[in-house]
Amino acid sequence: MKIDGKWYHLDVTFDGGNEAPDYAYFNVPDTAKNDGSYPWNKKDFPECTATDDCYICKNAKKLDSVYDIPQRIKEAMSDKGKTIYMSLDVPEGADSTAVAEQVTNIISNFYIDNYNVSSTPVIDAGDKVCFGISLNSADDDDSDNSYDTDNALGIDYDKLSKAFSDALGIDYEYEPDYSDNNIMG
Repeated sequence: MKIDGKWYHLDVTFDGGNEAPDYAYFNVPDTAKNDGSYPWNKKDFPECTATDDCYICKNAKKLDSVYDIPQRIKEAMSDKGKTIYMSLDVPEGADSTAVAEQVTNIISNFYIDNYNVSSTPVIDAGDKVCFGISLNSADDDDSDNSYDTDNALGIDYDKLSKAFSDALGIDYEYEPDYSDNNIMG
């Protein structure tokens, strides 16, 4: 789809048929389709790099830090919202791909009660990363979402665990399954 002279992917396949579609694949760049789950021949389509009209980026609520994710999840649960969108600034000196993978790992490996918290496509929008979190039945997802990434956000995992515990009223300890190398120094 071409909007204001910029090309985007508009894929209704993943959003179709849901009671509450999340529109996660509306107006996304190539990077959202490069995860391997959607084979396509890049030679047959124009390059899609814009994020100006990306549904995820346009609807993302800016977070001050990764430690705000649990509170945002709590808000979504109390609003009975299925998908929430957020953006997180990429720290100076960090690689946006590493930040995107780390955010994906954090939210993809978090389970609460009867919910599986998983991410929609993570969009690299230059100086920020935009993403959505979907709340689904834990029984609906049996995928393995572990990643081997750097600690691009310089996360204090004890503080992150406490943020989840405090916001959601549970005893939770986050244990990353990737290296704790901090690429920021």
